[in-house]
Amino acid sequence: MTKSTVKFLLLILVLLAPIGKATGKTVRAFVVTNEADTILGEIRLSSFNQATGAFFITGFEQEALHYEVWFRPVGKKRFKQYAPNDLRLYTFSYKGQTYEYRKFSMLKRNINAKKRQQDRFLLLIHSSKVKLYKDVIREPYRKPHEEIITSYYHFSDYYLFNEKNGLVKVKPDKERTSILDLLSWFDLEEEFLNLLPKHSNFKDVSSILSHYIDWCKMAKT
Repeated sequence: MTKSTVKFLLLILVLLAPIGKATGKTVRAFVVTNEADTILGEIRLSSFNQATGAFFITGFEQEALHYEVWFRPVGKKRFKQYAPNDLRLYTFSYKGQTYEYRKFSMLKRNINAKKRQQDRFLLLIHSSKVKLYKDVIREPYRKPHEEIITSYYHFSDYYLFNEKNGLVKVKPDKERTSILDLLSWFDLEEEFLNLLPKHSNFKDVSSILSHYIDWCKMAKT
């Protein structure tokens, strides 16, 4: 790759960043502040995919919503950037689907003590006796050191939450080696868990909880 090509690509990326914001979608929303005040307004959803550099035609950039949201209250002209330490939660609707992002303090492995605790907005994707939250993370591919343009990929982490256990990452540990052990610890009924295959995987948690909703409805009839 020639130096002139690299300069051209860097210039394109710089120019596209503000375009992504300019071509974003505006939707009605509300935020809840750290003081528990609810404020109605609008948020701006970016149409620019920060990982690939492409534009969303029908969707919007979701990864960035885990660490920032651009919101303006009713009656205000300008959007303001809010980080997880600024809000308790925010929610909006897009194409008939409701999105709720709630702030949590995450403990991360990092040699820098100041970076071990991070506040993140997590997306609520299931709510019953237990809540399931999703975090989307953008990481650079491991490229040879001579690569100047860094490419990225997305991956998702999932977390279970209730008031008793708090926020727990969906993964095996020494005490709970299976997803059935984890769900039992979160007080899902043994009658339901006994219906699940013994080899159920942690990655199946969203599907399992979907079936749990159906099972609860049938149990009430």
